[in-house]
Amino acid sequence: MFEKENMQAINIGCRRELFADDYLIEQMTNVRFDLKHPERHEIIVFDAPWEDRNAFPYSVVKNDDGIIRLYYRASILEIEEEEKTIVAAIMESTDNGITFVRPKLGLHEYNGSRHNNILSIGLPGTPPPFIDTNPHCPTEERYKGLMAVSGRLYAFCSKDGIQWRKMQDEPLAYPGAFDTINTAFWDSIVGCYRSYTRAWVNRKTKEGLCKFRIIQSATSPDFIHWSKPIDNIYADGEEEVHLYTNATQPCPGAEHIYVAFPCRFMERRRRCIVKDENTVPNWPRSGCNDGLFMASRDGIHWTRYLDAWIRPGLDARNWTHRNNYPVWGIIPVSETEWVMYVTEHYDQPDMPARLRRLSLRPHGFVSVHAHYCDGEFITKPLIFEGHRLRLNYATAAAGSIKIEVQDINYKPFSGFTMNDMEPLFGDEIDGGVTWKNKSNLAYLAGKQVRLRFVMKDADIFAMRFTSEERSVSRCEIVPLQLPTYRTEATCSEIRIPPVSCHVVIDGDTSEWDFSNAITIVPPDEFADDYNAKVALMYDNNALYIAGKILDPFPMINTNSFDSDMKNSWTSDALQLHLRAVTETPNADINDIRLWYSTKDKKGGCYIIYGIDDKKGVLNPAGVEGAYKRRPDGRGYAFEYKIPWTALNSTRAPQRGERLTCCIQCHWGTEKGDQLLCGAVNVRIDSFREAYEPQSWGWAVFE
Repeated sequence: MFEKENMQAINIGCRRELFADDYLIEQMTNVRFDLKHPERHEIIVFDAPWEDRNAFPYSVVKNDDGIIRLYYRASILEIEEEEKTIVAAIMESTDNGITFVRPKLGLHEYNGSRHNNILSIGLPGTPPPFIDTNPHCPTEERYKGLMAVSGRLYAFCSKDGIQWRKMQDEPLAYPGAFDTINTAFWDSIVGCYRSYTRAWVNRKTKEGLCKFRIIQSATSPDFIHWSKPIDNIYADGEEEVHLYTNATQPCPGAEHIYVAFPCRFMERRRRCIVKDENTVPNWPRSGCNDGLFMASRDGIHWTRYLDAWIRPGLDARNWTHRNNYPVWGIIPVSETEWVMYVTEHYDQPDMPARLRRLSLRPHGFVSVHAHYCDGEFITKPLIFEGHRLRLNYATAAAGSIKIEVQDINYKPFSGFTMNDMEPLFGDEIDGGVTWKNKSNLAYLAGKQVRLRFVMKDADIFAMRFTSEERSVSRCEIVPLQLPTYRTEATCSEIRIPPVSCHVVIDGDTSEWDFSNAITIVPPDEFADDYNAKVALMYDNNALYIAGKILDPFPMINTNSFDSDMKNSWTSDALQLHLRAVTETPNADINDIRLWYSTKDKKGGCYIIYGIDDKKGVLNPAGVEGAYKRRPDGRGYAFEYKIPWTALNSTRAPQRGERLTCCIQCHWGTEKGDQLLCGAVNVRIDSFREAYEPQSWGWAVFE
């Protein structure tokens, strides 16, 4: 106990936290981290005259005007003089990166024309750029990038991302191998520039000493003077794998977390399709690639997922070298979509290279996932700011998530237990969480808490606490409509004698003669605890109804007089259908609903004339009703007097008259908010639906 109380809590404030690693998690049971994969969509083809099969992307950025810019190597004019003959270009998109146009920059002539998007031809070239978010960055240096020239690294800058210059003539004092996409950005959390570049390292393998491409990083206060590079360190150890590019950046909306999408290069692999086993393979250049995902809290120590984030797929042309490279740059295009790009069809002899647009769920790289069998996880002690919890989550239609807020010793806080929360289901990027319609956690802000998540067929990607007043998620599981209703009738008519004595409506049925009563019994599994005897009498002024009801939860019906009367029968209630007494043939039938309102503490009567709910009348004038609980608490009795005028009748029935009639008894659950069982009687056809008048029997007035 003492040890738990002195555990160092993680202060997450109101940051958005991704579940891409185990940084926040203390316990996991029947859940796992699940790498999610992007969806490939639209294609961008490098098919301009100055572009060739060696076209390759540098980076993609979104400027202040909302224009998405794609920087890329358009072609290599002379392979033998590669560095000196690289053509760099730019494309722009204004429709969320779906289609791109080539702006006519007019900077360089190609085949006698300047109507092209070429940024540079040959040295010094154009770097893979990023937009500098350093608040002290001069306007003329808003765009920056690192680029290798003759094996040395140089810093470049630009005011507009079009015209570039070296920030100094000398190369940077930065050791490494830079024949890759060298990335950099302003780290707003640390307050410095951070870069990721390539280095080589020798490692012993089963086949001997081998050189591997690795990723290293360094920091700088000014983009010129860099610290000594540090190799990335991975939680899975030193896997024998080449990481070719890195595509590293702070995660949008969670900039304290670094994300990277390195290309894994399988240098010695090659494949091709042959006619049969005797055909000599026409091998392509060796090497194939896939894309990985990894995340870090400090930029040095990384959680790396060795399952591929991007696979080559069914397209055979993507199983050759330099394909499936994730392009550096995440572009948020809406609240529900981020965009990246990946290389395809590189160096194919019969077609141009191309890019494929990738669609990503915001902050949805990895989730904590539970299968259909329940799983759960508990966080380490956390301290938060704000007063509402919001989740990035997704469930199946049959899935669910429940959350409990606990103290440091795993004891749930009152009002925020599992039992206080309805199962959360759906799919939201930033959905609000509630407990019994309550979402305010303000009194726990600044305290040490744990969060316990119980999940079923669900994913949780990220969470955050906030003080924002935003919409919240409300989920409900509608009470089960139990198939426990007896529709078989035991009689086709009920005989109604005239009143033989003065009837006092007080719930005491001792003066009643139940010899003509009908018995209503629910399905067999309820018959021992539930049944009803119902008798009727009449005089010239009114219809009299009495009942003796066996019910272990008597007189509980939450439908109050100010609620929707259409639901008044959905718990303890009697329902009588009786045709009105008029001189008009085939008069409408009254739907009479009688119940004891738990909230109003008295009997209710709701009469619908015909089938139009709008014609319903609650407690019509002259109606009297009373209920009386049995002494043993296992049932109740009731009496009602209903004037013929309330039954839409112009007179009282005559002796021997027969009117269409049916009687239903309903029993509710212990809470009185749901129908448990019921039965119907006085019917001539038990095969029809109970609510069809053609199936109803007769009330015979003696």
